Amino acid sequence: MDSVIKFFSAMILSFVVFINSIGSFLGIGDLIPTEPEVSTTAVIEESTTETVEITTTKPSEETTTEHVVTTTLAPQNPVEKEAQRVVVNGRYVCFGWSEQEITDTLGAATETVCEMKKDGKSITSLVYASDYSELAVFQLVDGVFSGFYTIDNDAIVTDGTNEYSIASSGAVSQSKLSIKEYKDSHQDNIVYAIYVSYNGFSFKSKDLTNQDGQATLNFHVVNGLRAIHGSPALEYCDVAETAIRLFSEDMAARGFYDHVSPEGETVADRLHAQGINFKACAENILKASSGNTFAYADAWYNSHDGHREGMLSTDYDFVGIAFVIADDGSTYGGQNFYRNF
Repeated sequence: MDSVIKFFSAMILSFVVFINSIGSFLGIGDLIPTEPEVSTTAVIEESTTETVEITTTKPSEETTTEHVVTTTLAPQNPVEKEAQRVVVNGRYVCFGWSEQEITDTLGAATETVCEMKKDGKSITSLVYASDYSELAVFQLVDGVFSGFYTIDNDAIVTDGTNEYSIASSGAVSQSKLSIKEYKDSHQDNIVYAIYVSYNGFSFKSKDLTNQDGQATLNFHVVNGLRAIHGSPALEYCDVAETAIRLFSEDMAARGFYDHVSPEGETVADRLHAQGINFKACAENILKASSGNTFAYADAWYNSHDGHREGMLSTDYDFVGIAFVIADDGSTYGGQNFYRNF
């Protein structure tokens, strides 16, 4: 049976490589995205006798993450200075602005996340999450506003000639501005979030010196997705983060990818080892060769194997998140959710 599975897996991989080579030849990128592997498990404790039910799913290759708008619209008219901008709650923020200019316009951020790339460039993310249904993240590279993530349907992106919003689901790309759409495969592929890049800005988690900022941003994205579905925001738990970080480091170091360690340890064991006594808990894990925190959230959100349910469920009140980079450059990480007795 194993030989049959390996044969068909090899055939599928060869097909993907062939199809993607056509995409590269046509200049449109991968026709079949190769995405992070994600896996989930749910654990329920109903009594102090610790009767535990564990359901584990295998890694899925079906998840689609980033949906990229590739249409380029040539400018019809000369654009004004600082034309490339976003409009949030009626106030505009121009790409190329400094952190001070953004905060002068929008007020202080809910949280500021500082990260460093291995090439020495800094990435500062200003998270605006006073209302998670309007979550917006402004990312500055070496102090210059260069990236924008939002789930806010009313946020507008403009290049001075054309306008785009999540509600309109149009395509805008002019000069230094392009838009990446994130779609919900559970709801007719409607656009639920966008990432706007200025001057070709992009980054991968493995390009960063550490992953703490990626975990923090992932937490805010999860609460943004919960807001879309009417679920209350989760509280962050540093102890649960420790549990999933240690497990992610173990997977990365020993090269296994499963909810159960080689010694048989489960998420319940890992949370208990950190002193967390819970009524219910769940775990999402991930292994990826590329991508960043927004792509990871999208992979879990679009999963049909339970990961989405873990992120959106009202059964949990707390979450801890961690990502680590293995020696081969792969990202291992996960989310631990739980509710107290």
